[in-house]
Amino acid sequence: MIPQNVIDEILSLDIAEVIGRYVKLTQKGINHQGLCPFHLEKTPSLSVSSAKNIFKCFGCGKSGNAIGFMMEFKKTDFVSAVKAIAGDHGISIVEEKSNENDEKYKHREALYSVNSLAAGFFKENLMKYEKALAYVKSRWEPEVISDFLIGFAPEGWDKLRKWAKTQGIREDILLQTGLLSESKGKVFDCFRARIIFPIINRTGRVVGFTARSFPDNPDSPKYFNTRETEIYAKGKSLYGYHSAYRAIREKSSVYLVEGNADVIRLHQIGKLNTVGTSGKSLSSEQVEELKKYAASVTIIGDSDKAGQVAVIRSGKMIVEAGMFCNVVPLHADGGKQDPDSFFTDCNQFDEYAKENLQDYIIWKAMINLNKSKSPDLKTKLIDDLSGQITHLPENSHQVYVEQLGKLIKPKKAWQDRIRLTMDDEPKEEKKEVGTPTHVSLSDWEKYGFYAHENQCYFRTKNGSLRVCSFVMEPLFHIASVMNAKRLYKITNEFGFSQVIELQQSDMISLSSFKLRIESLGNFLFDATETELSKLKRILREKTESCFEIVQLVWQKNGLFFS
Repeated sequence: MIPQNVIDEILSLDIAEVIGRYVKLTQKGINHQGLCPFHLEKTPSLSVSSAKNIFKCFGCGKSGNAIGFMMEFKKTDFVSAVKAIAGDHGISIVEEKSNENDEKYKHREALYSVNSLAAGFFKENLMKYEKALAYVKSRWEPEVISDFLIGFAPEGWDKLRKWAKTQGIREDILLQTGLLSESKGKVFDCFRARIIFPIINRTGRVVGFTARSFPDNPDSPKYFNTRETEIYAKGKSLYGYHSAYRAIREKSSVYLVEGNADVIRLHQIGKLNTVGTSGKSLSSEQVEELKKYAASVTIIGDSDKAGQVAVIRSGKMIVEAGMFCNVVPLHADGGKQDPDSFFTDCNQFDEYAKENLQDYIIWKAMINLNKSKSPDLKTKLIDDLSGQITHLPENSHQVYVEQLGKLIKPKKAWQDRIRLTMDDEPKEEKKEVGTPTHVSLSDWEKYGFYAHENQCYFRTKNGSLRVCSFVMEPLFHIASVMNAKRLYKITNEFGFSQVIELQQSDMISLSSFKLRIESLGNFLFDATETELSKLKRILREKTESCFEIVQLVWQKNGLFFS
């Protein structure tokens, strides 16, 4: 089985570079364009977006991420497609114990395959039903409709079932994906007369569906999701993650909304680092997934009371996971608002967010100012927010104290409560990390730091402290008078790896090094020039030098010389 960190590394590649090995691409604006390899054409209709990390053919309609392209191009399965891309880009794969021949693995692949085929069925039907298509087009632009594979489930109890039979799809598999339901001995389509939003995981595979009634039917729920299956768990999936993953990793921040329509709207206006919970409460598993690639989360909830309650609950979970959290409250002038109805374009979003974005903890204090008139409620509010602050980096505590002390006095009450909460933490959680047994004491004395679980611990006057959330594996030093550079494989504490090229200028100062490293996403270097010097010493000692090839000479016998 392919390790997840390899899949992450492949998805971090520029999709234009992946596809460009098989299709001649030319730059057109911010995207690339070429002849689609999936159908005959003379005029290029294949568009490749590096920003969104997806491809889309406007001729035949095929679309997806890099892995999806390779699966279609080579007519192969997911694992083989991943291996092909890895081979093209020099990514090594150390496979975990293979499950490719296991029945469980084959069964999961069958579920993924059927969901993908069903998504195509729904997409084709959207083109056939004029009212449904007109409704969808009135809400969103064609590009995002295609990106999110929006479709339509026709009215009738067995439209999907009959179509699946013509495709040779087994009925028991359809039941296991939740596409069909069974009651009183009768089998029927689960989704009928509904707009369909496929739920696509980070690797680009359809795991389930959200269905919206169309036209609106007061006798049935407006939205409902696929029931939980072997490949779909409501509390683990994030809607829009397949399209947002790259932007989240690059920006190290994410916008979190509730509904699928909200996600699509924000992607349409250019906020690609947006995901949603498909109308469900945020789960701890979803928070942990976001924490892998984002240092901060900005919640944009609905403007009604239920929306505010959801923001308060989600914000607390995010802060207690150690991430900074912001909120953008929506003004409810003229009735309930949600991100889909509220935002119209990127400029309006940016201007509104600039005026209304607030830190979650400060915002929560402000909406509870009335409680500060009661000593009892005031004490409980200070206790609650102080407890949340202690989950954030310690260097932020005084900043919160200063701001909260102006809102709800006295400042000393905040200082004392935070200090007491920190003191009450179990001692084993506060103690210094001991030196692991695998660490060479001679290296520890020589270099002043060691690596453990993809993190670096440096010797300080307070003992060994973690100040680096990644490790760097030296690859090559490319010697040059004017353009020296170094290649490293960098891996963070969550196992995410990628190859990085550092120019000589990137290694000169702490600020330039931090800027280059931390721009990659969840790679943090909270250290001083002293620690950077220690790191540079070992990297230089262990990096092999080579020379860049500046000229290749061809010999008629087929040999190349440099």
